[in-house]
Amino acid sequence: MAATMKLSTKLISGFVFVAVITLVVGGIGLWGLSNLMKSADSIAEVRLPSIQSLLVISEAQTAIDAAENNLLAKNLDEQGRKDAFKRFDDAKKRADDARAIYEPLPQEPEEAAAWTEFVPAWDVWWKDHEAFAGIAKQYWASPSDELYDKMCHQALVVNGKSFAAAETLINKMVEIIHQATKEDGKTMDRINATSTWLSTIGMIAGFVAALAFGLFLSASISKALNQIIEGLSSGSEQVTSASAQVSSASQSLAQGASEQASSLEETSSSLEEMSSMTRQNADNAMQ
Repeated sequence: MAATMKLSTKLISGFVFVAVITLVVGGIGLWGLSNLMKSADSIAEVRLPSIQSLLVISEAQTAIDAAENNLLAKNLDEQGRKDAFKRFDDAKKRADDARAIYEPLPQEPEEAAAWTEFVPAWDVWWKDHEAFAGIAKQYWASPSDELYDKMCHQALVVNGKSFAAAETLINKMVEIIHQATKEDGKTMDRINATSTWLSTIGMIAGFVAALAFGLFLSASISKALNQIIEGLSSGSEQVTSASAQVSSASQSLAQGASEQASSLEETSSSLEEMSSMTRQNADNAMQ
């Protein structure tokens, strides 16, 4: 089959083969790159924003708790009290903005369950904080030991308990996302290793196959060219032989023509002698 295959077919097959090898290696590279991009997008667009939002919520809660502790200082001046209440509002806004970013993002099942627990825990803590803020305003409007004790109990006991419950759930969600991010990183490493391995195998196999096919094509082309050369050499020998025969025939014809010319000369000489003898005989006859 290979011996009877046309040269053009062999060349086309060779180019198609090389194109297929290139396509396979390129496809492996695209597969690896696509999966790496998916994992990277998951980290960049989901994991990091989620962790950042939860940390902002945690920071805002801590800032509010710190401002509550500031209001427990009996020697706090009026500006300090204003600053503390302002920190309440600023921190609450940061928490709300972070929550608006976090909630629409995809979540791991365990993370979603923790968030479902966190929302009511946060609401409980916020109500406790609002209760503290109300008591603090009453105390600073009209300080008394009773109001101060009530304010301290609200801040250190009631708020401390609800604060810890919400903070624990935030830390749990952060840890869940952190572990998921580590798994994404491991997945990226596996994909990178697999695509690198497959690409290397594909390149080696392609090189070996292309080299073998190239040698096969070279041998086929050389064989075809040798056959053509042998045909041309045989034809040239036949032409040379025919030329020699034509030359020999020409020489034979030339020699024959020369011999015929010599015979004609001898005949002409004989005729002249006969003519001379005839005239002589005629003269003799007249005498």
